[in-house]
Amino acid sequence: MEDWTDNNGWLEAKNNECNWFGIRCSAEEMVVEIILPMNNMTGTLPGRELFRLSQLERLELWINDLHGDITEVGECGTLQKLWLSDTLHLSGTIPTSIGRLINMDSIYLQNNEFEGRIPSEIGRLNRMTSFSVHSNSLVGSIPPEFEECTQLQRLYLDNNTLDGTLPERLGRNLRLLTDFRVNHNQLEGSIPVSLGTLTDLEVLYLDNNDLTGTIPDIWIWSGLLQFDAWNNDLTGTIPSALFTLPQLRSLRLNNNFLASGIPDNICSDAISRTLVNLDLSNNTFITGMIPESLENCAGLRTLKLSNNKMKGPIPTWVGDSPNLTTLYLDGNNFSGEIPSNFGLAPQLTFVRLQGNSISGRIDNLLCNRVEEFQANCPPVNISCCDNGLDT
Repeated sequence: MEDWTDNNGWLEAKNNECNWFGIRCSAEEMVVEIILPMNNMTGTLPGRELFRLSQLERLELWINDLHGDITEVGECGTLQKLWLSDTLHLSGTIPTSIGRLINMDSIYLQNNEFEGRIPSEIGRLNRMTSFSVHSNSLVGSIPPEFEECTQLQRLYLDNNTLDGTLPERLGRNLRLLTDFRVNHNQLEGSIPVSLGTLTDLEVLYLDNNDLTGTIPDIWIWSGLLQFDAWNNDLTGTIPSALFTLPQLRSLRLNNNFLASGIPDNICSDAISRTLVNLDLSNNTFITGMIPESLENCAGLRTLKLSNNKMKGPIPTWVGDSPNLTTLYLDGNNFSGEIPSNFGLAPQLTFVRLQGNSISGRIDNLLCNRVEEFQANCPPVNISCCDNGLDT
């Protein structure tokens, strides 16, 4: 305790614990809250003692350096907030007794060493709004019992070794879900159509799995900001419905097997011009030209279309794009002269043009701000060119 950031009261043996830093008690002097995050705590979590505090509602010890487990957590039926994230070394399994915590509002256990399966008893926590176990060593399938947690708003299961499929019923029952992350697992099967009907969803991360099939063309998200499904085995076309979403800022579908052109409605509607990041690279089979309507997304910062079968000229609007910083067009079939205003794009910093049939001179003023410029030089001419032979 001597090394804690704040240990006020803890070293005074005669002091009532209700006066210790981070402790809040009830009127009857029963411990109700223990809140000691980022307090430079080390050692073993005294779980047996903590979880037998008969009126404990809130336990926050996040961002400390603690060992131990939560085997006894089911003994603390009054617990509402269990925040033990980023303590690095908590381990063991999530016990089935966690299903007894019917008053639970939020559980944060991410960035630890938990293993085993997520118990099906988690479905009994029907008041829970947040459940986060990302960046552990959990295995097995996603319990379909999550569908009973109808108050869930945030569900973070990413960076584990979960397998199986995405339960179809999650999208039907979790109507309040705003943030759903299952990326960096070993999930298989298709993307449930029901996910596209979650009207409150803002963030959906499905990337780095083994998902197959097509991307559903039913998306009625009114507030979706980010959709990542990159590095899967998805096939089919890029749904045009994605580009009708009024708040979409980031779409990353790279490293799949999508085979279509970029839908012509991208950035065409005045209420859907919020796109900032678009990555469709390494799909191999994306064809057609860069839609002129993409010019309407004035906030576009990143456009990555590398290693596909796209063709046609580089559009002149690239040189007028006020916020574009990254443009990767390498490994396609683009042709013709590079637009004369290309080097005037005010924020352009990372450029890859190699592996196309393009030519022309680019204003050397661009070299004053680029950190990366790769092209086949000549026929592209600019003083800071890297011909990309080593890439």
